[in-house]
Amino acid sequence: LVMLSLIAFKLGSTIMLVPIPIILMSRLNASLYTVLWIYGVSRLVILTSLLYEGSDRVKALLYLLEPVLWGLIINSSNPLHAGFLLGLILYINGGVDVSLYSLYLKTTRGRNAFLYLLVGELAAAVGATASGYLYSMLGHWTVILVLTCVLLGSLAILT
Repeated sequence: LVMLSLIAFKLGSTIMLVPIPIILMSRLNASLYTVLWIYGVSRLVILTSLLYEGSDRVKALLYLLEPVLWGLIINSSNPLHAGFLLGLILYINGGVDVSLYSLYLKTTRGRNAFLYLLVGELAAAVGATASGYLYSMLGHWTVILVLTCVLLGSLAILT
């Protein structure tokens, strides 16, 4: 169950994170400079968010809100707003990844920890490869696909 959640989490994350600069440039009419500024704001949000350490259940519940945050980014007209939301998404993703890794170590008693990283990276590679195709076919509706991956990815943390 943890590995299925990891695969769904990594697929969903990379499917949305890979085309986000293109989405920002097309939806916000943002220049490359503005996109870099948005990423800078998102990193500041992550830096300040590191002061908060919530439980795994809180992280999973925040993770369930991620499709809503993606929808807000896609419909945003303010680069500062988009940067703040992207920072929240990246922070939530980091928390979920740590929670899944801790759960994996707990269930396997620390054996074969490399498998977690290997499976996660393979899923991320598949998601990155598929994201361009999915984005060209579905456009901004890839959020629905990500929603499915988010719900699957939260199963292990919520149980």
